[in-house]
Amino acid sequence: MTVSEQIGLNLRKMRRRACMSKDDLSKRTGLHHSEISLLERGHRVPRVDTCIKILESTNADPRFLFEGIAWHEPARWDERAGSRFRGSMSRSTCDRLAPGTRTDDRQ
Repeated sequence: MTVSEQIGLNLRKMRRRACMSKDDLSKRTGLHHSEISLLERGHRVPRVDTCIKILESTNADPRFLFEGIAWHEPARWDERAGSRFRGSMSRSTCDRLAPGTRTDDRQ
């Protein structure tokens, strides 16, 4: 399941727990009912202000919106060592930094 699909599923659950129709939520948030439908089906990812409008309108806990969503940093390839390391910088960038500041040396 993609992030947008999971957020959409969470939005739908929030709306239903608040006993609201899409039209009810549309009136409370000022969003068009077709926008709500697109969000709930995972065809769009809501902007932050849209999330706030929906959360306020449904009185939902903000944590519920992101329930079931996780991100795992992909391993990067270290060409010289022939192994994978985790880090946000390329090996050449790390090599230019002072010793002890490389991302794979940090605890």
